[in-house]
Amino acid sequence: MLRSLMLFAGMAALVGNLGIVHAKPSSSVENAPVARLGGAPGRTAIAFINVNVLPMDRERVLQHQTVRVADGKIVSVKPAGAATIPAGTKRIDARGEWLLPGLADMHVHVQVNADLALFIANGVTTVLHMGLAPSSMVDLDREDIESGKLVGPQMFFGFIVDGSPRLGLPYVSTPEEARAMVQFAKANRYNYIKVYNNLSPQELAAIVQESQRLGMAVIGHGVRSVGLPAALARGR
Repeated sequence: MLRSLMLFAGMAALVGNLGIVHAKPSSSVENAPVARLGGAPGRTAIAFINVNVLPMDRERVLQHQTVRVADGKIVSVKPAGAATIPAGTKRIDARGEWLLPGLADMHVHVQVNADLALFIANGVTTVLHMGLAPSSMVDLDREDIESGKLVGPQMFFGFIVDGSPRLGLPYVSTPEEARAMVQFAKANRYNYIKVYNNLSPQELAAIVQESQRLGMAVIGHGVRSVGLPAALARGR
């Protein structure tokens, strides 16, 4: 599995945006968008020749396929012997290797740039950063990944909000402060709010209302003062 993931990562780096073979039969894969790994859409036409494809629609392997990618899209997936490769296409001999969708790690707390490339090396192309990311990562590093200057996965960032200072997390003491914290997170390009355990019912309600107004998601821990059923109901 590691061999296949690392091959995927190397392929992804070559095209900038390569990633996903769409999870439908091969006849419907053409023109499927690929996962964004950073950088402008790939302009170089590439063909991965004789690769084994895991389309992930069901438990099967499409063996000995040629996958063509151009302008950031998968344009064809065909048996290697039946594929036509246009002139000028960069050819990658992938015999004995595997091509599969990019993986998503939905709970990370990565802190340093050196770790970002490790995600790509192991086939992880999307991560959900669950809080306490360095501000430079939220700002400059994300832009560098999107522009292709830095190798790393697509990242979505959460801003932690608690209702107590004892854990050393950003915290609020009133509904007004809770709304202001959401506004701060939005202004600083966080994607969602991660609520923590010690919020009051009023503070949680303010966070949910303000997040909905600003188009931000709210996820996180179960808020003890509210309970899980009531917390989930607030998301309706």
